[in-house]
Amino acid sequence: MEYAQRKNCVVLLQASEGDKIGLFFNKIKDPVQHDT
Repeated sequence: MEYAQRKNCVVLLQASEGDKIGLFFNKIKDPVQHDT
């Protein structure tokens, strides 16, 4: 689990600005998933 989370962070860091913005808005649209 820890490894997967770290890998996720790397993917986010490598993502393009557009992808980062898209992920950011996805979090806003789906706050429940990130609230727990």
